[in-house]
Amino acid sequence: MYKYILANGGESINWMAIFSLVTFVFLFVVSAIAIWGRSKSYISHMETLPLDLDEENIQ
Repeated sequence: MYKYILANGGESINWMAIFSLVTFVFLFVVSAIAIWGRSKSYISHMETLPLDLDEENIQ
């Protein structure tokens, strides 16, 4: 199968599609690492932040 793809000297390879796929996978991995790297206290603070109705948070 690979010999048919590479037979035309790379002309049939869509390099922009490959670049887009690599970019998407890279950004997905970076964002997954950033999310899993957060501490539990930071996550619990952020998930209760919209529901926090203290007077000092309302401006």
